[in-house]
Amino acid sequence: MGQKTKKWTGYKDRSKGLPTEWVNFVSQWPWSWFCHFTYRDNPFTDEMIHPEAAVKIHDKLIHILNREIFGSRYWNRPNDGVIWIRAREEQYRGAIHFHDLIGRVPEWINRLKYMDLHNKMGGYARIHPYKGKGYGAEEYLTKSAYAFKKGDIDVGGPLKYVQDGSPLLQNSLLA
Repeated sequence: MGQKTKKWTGYKDRSKGLPTEWVNFVSQWPWSWFCHFTYRDNPFTDEMIHPEAAVKIHDKLIHILNREIFGSRYWNRPNDGVIWIRAREEQYRGAIHFHDLIGRVPEWINRLKYMDLHNKMGGYARIHPYKGKGYGAEEYLTKSAYAFKKGDIDVGGPLKYVQDGSPLLQNSLLA
């Protein structure tokens, strides 16, 4: 019989190769904010908020941010909108916790307003200005607790319009 070929032949050590590739993938876009969103317990049942409910709150926050930056019909222009990468984890107590990188947010947007808005919508938030590559935000999103244990990573916004490894930003308000 012939030799068996290994799956993941491009990675000698799969546990180190895949996170590195995620960091490279995440690093190709211009980020503005590094965010932490923790969701409160359900006040009516004393249970933790369901993951789908947390995603809906997150999506609503992104929608409100997009409307403030790009106008009420931003969704008609496929290249408009903030870009985001969201990593989800469950904390030890069972609460849903997101770490986000959000990009294409102008300096004039008040991040503290969005911290307060998230608090009203269902959780606690910390939103920091993105310091740039090399400060660990990309690595933090892709650490093993998110990507390779019980968490997951989602991407959204016009970063799906990628050509030749760079975001497609022509015909956009921020181009």
